[in-house]
Amino acid sequence: MKRKFIFCILIAIILVVTVSSAAFATDTEILNLESEVSSKIINRNIYNVDNLIEISNEVVNGSIYLVGEKVNIKDETINGDIYICADELTIDKNTVINGNCFIVALDAKIDGNLKRDLFIAAKEINLSESSQVGYDMNVAGEHVILGGTFMRDVNGTMSILEIMDTTKIFGQLNYSSENEATISDKAEVETINFEKKIKEKKKVIDIVIDYVLSFTKYFVFTMVFMIVVIKLLPRYLEKMASYVNVSSFGTGIISLIIVPVFLVLLLLLKVTSYVSFAILTLFILLLLISLAVSNVAVGKLIENKHGKRKLPIWTALITLITWIMFQIPVAGGIVAFIWIMLGLGISIRYIFSRKK
Repeated sequence: MKRKFIFCILIAIILVVTVSSAAFATDTEILNLESEVSSKIINRNIYNVDNLIEISNEVVNGSIYLVGEKVNIKDETINGDIYICADELTIDKNTVINGNCFIVALDAKIDGNLKRDLFIAAKEINLSESSQVGYDMNVAGEHVILGGTFMRDVNGTMSILEIMDTTKIFGQLNYSSENEATISDKAEVETINFEKKIKEKKKVIDIVIDYVLSFTKYFVFTMVFMIVVIKLLPRYLEKMASYVNVSSFGTGIISLIIVPVFLVLLLLLKVTSYVSFAILTLFILLLLISLAVSNVAVGKLIENKHGKRKLPIWTALITLITWIMFQIPVAGGIVAFIWIMLGLGISIRYIFSRKK
């Protein structure tokens, strides 16, 4: 029966991998650019995770992946995409990026020339007078200052938007905000499309409906999962009750730490992306069903000890009680985490158990 359990999950993984295989196919553009004699040429992708990351005076014929507290890019030519996650990011005016830019930061200051699309999410965003974006800019931020040249559209959502004297937008400025942007009279913007955000207070009936829908989804998913387990995986159902203990909770915690580390090692060892993707998909599926697993497992445990009521009734009661507990501020989040880890640990222990 354990094989049936694994087989059901593997079918889901195969479907996801098959459908998404096209997403891994990308067009490659080879750019041949002249550089200064003093620049170092790197013909590979760059990966770096550190508190302070500084790269300068290089020609990189590949993509860059950086994660750090402070990231500084100076006098750099990058013939590929950049992926950056940082507290503070600075890209100086002598930097040219010939690929797409994907940036998540708290504070981002960009002075360089970005030849293709820019996707950025940050609290503070400043594109200075010397900055240039060759394709579209897509932005989400709290405070956004635009002072550079934008060859196509600027699309964004923000709390505060400032358009400086030196700004040139040759496409459309499409933005949504609670407040209208401060736009200099000297700025050159062809078309402006503004959508005002309006905070709507929910009515009591809307709040009640939200709670009802939330519980209904949680309850139906749990009951459907229980039926599937009863019909297809009876051995798994019997094992569930015996796995309701602290060991399963610990297994869930450990797997939450080990699996991401293992996936990173696979990437560093250059193991095929399909293997990593399959493992990640399996892990996500186990997380998705973990609440239902815990509800059914505890219901089965109670049924074994008190046989007066059947499993569906106990499972329904446990589902209702846990949902109510989840709604409690702070404490509800702790309970939900414990319940998820318990369900995850139960599934993992069953998969790797020797007895079938």
